[in-house]
Amino acid sequence: NNTGIVAAKGDKWDGLEGWSFSWLHKWNFFAEYKNCRDILISITAFFHLIMGILGLKLFLAHRSKR
Repeated sequence: NNTGIVAAKGDKWDGLEGWSFSWLHKWNFFAEYKNCRDILISITAFFHLIMGILGLKLFLAHRSKR
């Protein structure tokens, strides 16, 4: 089956991408300090929310000027 061969190919960035996904996106670091990790996740989520709100505000302000 040729699809297995194509799926197995990768470049030099695949290892870095795999590491960043497993450690950063899944928040595996600070595993022994779960309270600190949860606080960091909450702060990060809060700032993402603020950035989304500010982006929406800018989008609506730009759209109303047309």
